[in-house]
Amino acid sequence: MRMQELLEKDKEKIISQIASAPTSEEAAKVVDSEYTKILYAFNDTEESDTIKTAAYNMVRAARSSSLLLDSNGETKVWGKTAYTQKEGKKSPTFILLALLGLVCVAGAILLFAAQEDALDTILSQTPVLVLAAAGVILMFLAGAGSKSSAKGKKEDLYGVTLPDGQKVYRAMLSTVLAIDKRLDEMRTAEAIEKKKRLREDNGGFDSKQIDLLSQILEDAYTEKESVYAQEMISHIKFYLHSNMIDALDYTPENRAMFDLMPSSQRATLRPALVMDGRLLKKGLATGGQ
Repeated sequence: MRMQELLEKDKEKIISQIASAPTSEEAAKVVDSEYTKILYAFNDTEESDTIKTAAYNMVRAARSSSLLLDSNGETKVWGKTAYTQKEGKKSPTFILLALLGLVCVAGAILLFAAQEDALDTILSQTPVLVLAAAGVILMFLAGAGSKSSAKGKKEDLYGVTLPDGQKVYRAMLSTVLAIDKRLDEMRTAEAIEKKKRLREDNGGFDSKQIDLLSQILEDAYTEKESVYAQEMISHIKFYLHSNMIDALDYTPENRAMFDLMPSSQRATLRPALVMDGRLLKKGLATGGQ
């Protein structure tokens, strides 16, 4: 089984989990967990120890780089406004008003003190009262103005970038496709090497084993009509074929591979054993003469 198939089975789940991850670090944990799951499932179906080891090393490298994946997606930004009260600077106008107020009050006091007759009429006291009132009003305005304040406004911006499930899945898919390609290349090289070894040692069989298998086939061919014999012949041929050895029945074209016995009927008594066109064990047939 290819890793691509295993990844695609979990596509929707992966995208959903990554999209709901609050940070890139959490998204990387999802990726790491999925790679581990894929590796275990792959090794359960793989027979070659060499391929298993290579798959482990490549997936481990992919897991190590999961934190480096570009998972950034949509960025959400929001603001927070804070209002503050700050003291205003004293204006020269308010200082001038305060000085004028003091002058008016002082003038009113001097005028009042300068009057010789305390029983002057109310009319004679009017300038003093007006001057004193003006001084008080000016000082009041100056004091009120000096206490004025201004409102300050401060706005803070906050933002968060959410992981993009689709983007991360595409990156994972590219990774497993590269791993699958490399493993396919290794399988091909391993198969070629296996065939080479089998050719060199006759499929892993010595001459005695080849003679034994040939004899078993000959015995089975004598009972060829029975179901048991047919099953035995089928199993032995399959076993030989898996080791690059073919058991061939007699035909006029391959008669050179058989010892022939005279007969009016053509029949294969023992199949010939052949590897890549090279005869390992001659067959036995009738009807060739």
